[in-house]
Amino acid sequence: MRFILGLLIILLFTSVSANQGMPKILVKTEQVKLHEFYDKFEAVGKCQNEVSHNYFAKVRGEVDEVIAQQGLMVKKGALIITINRDIAEATKSQVEAAYRLAELSYNRDKSLFEKKVISQEAFEKSVVNYQEAKLALAKNLATYKDMVIAAPFDGFIGAVRVRVGDLIKPGDYLFSIIAHGSANVFLELPESLYNFLSGEVEVILNDSNNNTGTGKIDAASHYLSDNGMITVKVKIDKPNNFIHGSFLKATLLINKHKAFGVPEGCILKNDKGDFLYQVTNENKVKQVFVKTGSRTDNLIEINSSEINENDRIISEGLTKVADGLEVEVTK
Repeated sequence: MRFILGLLIILLFTSVSANQGMPKILVKTEQVKLHEFYDKFEAVGKCQNEVSHNYFAKVRGEVDEVIAQQGLMVKKGALIITINRDIAEATKSQVEAAYRLAELSYNRDKSLFEKKVISQEAFEKSVVNYQEAKLALAKNLATYKDMVIAAPFDGFIGAVRVRVGDLIKPGDYLFSIIAHGSANVFLELPESLYNFLSGEVEVILNDSNNNTGTGKIDAASHYLSDNGMITVKVKIDKPNNFIHGSFLKATLLINKHKAFGVPEGCILKNDKGDFLYQVTNENKVKQVFVKTGSRTDNLIEINSSEINENDRIISEGLTKVADGLEVEVTK
């Protein structure tokens, strides 16, 4: 019996001595640092220049003039298209003459009325004629602009759809004019993002031609559309190479905040949740369960009362360690 007991003591001493001589487990660590995190949301919107206009025919008639230099820059007032121009000019001259005559008659009758030469009834009739002539002139000038169409501002004229001699009717598309400058993208976003939509949100934009740009949220509706979405206007930073009317992919960087973060590979999972291995000042492994949050640039946000800034977290050698083991950290 004493022999067996002595043998066990010898074996135990030998085992302990052997363990003490074993090399320590080598691991690499990352320090816990504060990082800026954000969430991403992607949507598709349509690019629209702030200064642009699509022209559709408002009158019926025959095209008699079309600008020759299409697709180029034009100055404000440059003639683009005319429709029955002779009729437009003749009607305009007639209405302007009628207005001038009514204005002269009004001024004369006003003077006579103030001198009590004519009755109030006669003067009021002159006032009515003058107002009717003024209204007719305003209506005619609007129609004239629809028949003799000039550029409303400096801009680029696209391809004109009509040719000289074409018969057009109200509603026919004629051309578009676009001024270079500020542009916007309009997005439809889910209601869940409402509290995050502010001017601080950065928006990264891409089109099908690999052009990229950035923008900021300029406005967001305080109500839902018929399809339950929030309409958002993103102002594109200048300069940009996006084509007016093109569809852009918008990536919104929302919920920006600072938090502790580590590389995603440091996080493990078991049936109790997400955890990581912390290395203590005594180079002992400590298993710490954490709550994870946003993921940004291969970093993951972590939250735990046991984790502080500059703590060492095992990033390599995770499969060789366990809670309580002693390790050696490689540089």
